[in-house]
Amino acid sequence: MEQIIDIKDIAKILVRKRRTIINVTGICILLGGAYLIVTPSTYQSTAMLRIKQTQGLGNSVLSSDLSYSDTMARQLMNTDAEILKSRNVVEPVINEIDKDSGK
Repeated sequence: MEQIIDIKDIAKILVRKRRTIINVTGICILLGGAYLIVTPSTYQSTAMLRIKQTQGLGNSVLSSDLSYSDTMARQLMNTDAEILKSRNVVEPVINEIDKDSGK
């Protein structure tokens, strides 16, 4: 048994129920706006470090022991990561965000 759906019937139903559709849409918009006002802003950042090994280590201690070179590179990477996380680097960014948001 086939059913034929007439577009005119659907349009009549939508016109008849337009107040309900408008009310539900308005409530959803208001709830979304209230959520945005109540929820504090959260900012997240990701940084990736790429340590480039310096050239010309022929006469240094690093050239004689490869494991020391690897250890030294790891120490440099950890030092750079700590510098990126330090308050001196992050604080100007926080202040700039606060200025932009008007707080």
